[in-house]
Amino acid sequence: MEVDSHSSTDPSSLTRHPDLWFEDGNIVIHAGATVFKVLKSMLSKESQLFKDMFSLPQSSAAGETYDGCALLHVQETAEDFCLLLSAIFHYA
Repeated sequence: MEVDSHSSTDPSSLTRHPDLWFEDGNIVIHAGATVFKVLKSMLSKESQLFKDMFSLPQSSAAGETYDGCALLHVQETAEDFCLLLSAIFHYA
């Protein structure tokens, strides 16, 4: 998984995933034209990569947000990222 830290986001061009958008989520992941709002704790529990990523210090001045949460841009397609999140959140 590659993180795209140089992407700018026009919120009106993005679509919330209908099943992987949790109102109590605390991170929004942007893949393709889709955004997913999920829980950092679940991602960290199921993935060492996410655990390591979330343990790094974050600069609040440079942090982009979406719907009140930190926004993480990834280079994977929305379909691929949906498969990953579906496995982590046991959504079928």
